[in-house]
Amino acid sequence: MVLTIRIANLEALEKEFGPSAGESAIKDTAEMLKGSFRRTDVLALISSGSFAVLAADAAEPSVAIMRQRLEARRTAMNGMREPWGAVELAIEVGFWSSRQRRPFSEVAEPLLKEFCEVRPAFEFAMVASDGQEG
Repeated sequence: MVLTIRIANLEALEKEFGPSAGESAIKDTAEMLKGSFRRTDVLALISSGSFAVLAADAAEPSVAIMRQRLEARRTAMNGMREPWGAVELAIEVGFWSSRQRRPFSEVAEPLLKEFCEVRPAFEFAMVASDGQEG
């Protein structure tokens, strides 16, 4: 499962509360996401306020549970952020299996579209735990 998670109201938070509120929202969201996924999943900050998660071995039916978990943790995080404004998240999900004929990039690229357009040389590479690309 590939997820992109974006702080949908980052600009509004920065405009209302200042740049430090945006930085705080990114840090708080990163910590919340880190605690929401397994240690074997890969979490990356791909641009200011936008994250990508590769949840290996996650089954397609688990997306509802994952969204519910993220919403509960976002609500708890927002309770601790007062008075600096609530964080709103936009989440996109895609699925891929090595048994499919289509390459992983066909699933990931639409989810990362805005980042691929900004960085046209962006390439996907699988990196093994020993640091070797595969």
